Amino acid sequence: RLHTMQFSVSNLLPDAEMEEGEGGQVAMRLYPTSVRVANANKGVTSGGGVPPSTSWRTLRSFVYSDGTHNPPQSLPPPTHDFHLIPPAALGAGYALCTIVLLTALSCALWTYHHQQRRVVKAAQPVFLYLLSLGAFLMGTSIIPLGMQEPDHSQRALDAACVTTPWLITVGFSLTFSALYAKEIRIARVMLKTNMRRFKVTARDVMKYVVALVGSNVAIMTAWTAVAPLTYNRWDIEGAVDTFGRSARSQGMCVLPPDPKDPYGSEVWWVGILFVALVAVVNGIALLSALREVYVTRRIRTEFS
Repeated sequence: RLHTMQFSVSNLLPDAEMEEGEGGQVAMRLYPTSVRVANANKGVTSGGGVPPSTSWRTLRSFVYSDGTHNPPQSLPPPTHDFHLIPPAALGAGYALCTIVLLTALSCALWTYHHQQRRVVKAAQPVFLYLLSLGAFLMGTSIIPLGMQEPDHSQRALDAACVTTPWLITVGFSLTFSALYAKEIRIARVMLKTNMRRFKVTARDVMKYVVALVGSNVAIMTAWTAVAPLTYNRWDIEGAVDTFGRSARSQGMCVLPPDPKDPYGSEVWWVGILFVALVAVVNGIALLSALREVYVTRRIRTEFS
C-alpha cells in the first residue's frame, strides 16, 4: 500500500467565532487554503509500481497582510554598496606600479651597463642592485593590493593578503639594509682616524643585509604559518534599506580571530605580535640607516 505525506498551505487569521478578549487580545486560527492531493494512477499495486501524481486543490482564497486577496508585489532588487576600489583608482595604482617597476629595472640595467665607470664603482654596484631589487618588490605589492571581489575568488584574495606584507617587508629590508651596509662601508673607509691602509669589501658588510633580510623572512614565515592574514567582508552595522536588507559592507585583510573568543570578534594576540615584530625590526633598520647617512653627510657625493 502506498502512503503519501499531506502538504497544505494555511492562513493565520483572526478567529471570527471568538470575541476579542481583555486587553485587546485577539484569538488567531489557521485556515487551510490549499492542500496537495494524490491522483489515482492505474497500474499501481501493493507491491510497488508508479507512484501517484499529485496536484494542489484550492479550498479558499488566501488573505494577505493588507486584508485583500491580491498578492503583494515582489521586493525590488537590493542595492548594495560593496565599497570597492573605483576603476579609476585601480588604473592609477597599476600605472604607478608600472612606473616603479620600469624605473627599478632601468636603474639595474643602467648600473650593469656602466659598472666599469669610476662613479659607479664608487657607488658600489652590488648595493645599487639590491636597492633596485627592493624597490621592485615593494612596487609589485600594488598588484595584490588591487585585487577585490567579484573578479577574484576567496582563495585568491586570501593569498593576496598573505603576499602583500611579504613583498613590502622583504623589499623594504633589502632596500634599507643595502643602504645601511653601503653607508657603513663608506664610513669605515672615509672616516678612519689613522693613515693605515685597509680594504673594506662588499662581502665584509653584507652580513648586515643577510641579518636584516633573514630576520624578516623568519618572522614572515612564522606569521604565515601560525596567524596568516585572510580576506573578510562584513556588513556595516545600521546600513540597511527600507526592507531591512544590508545596504553597505566592507572587505579587507584582517588578522585571525582569537580561538578562545566564541564570537570571533577579538583579534588574536599572536597576529598582533607578528605585526609588532616586523615594525620593530624594520624600524630599527630604518633608524640605523638614517644615522649612517647623517654621519657620512659631508662626504663627497661621488662616493656616497
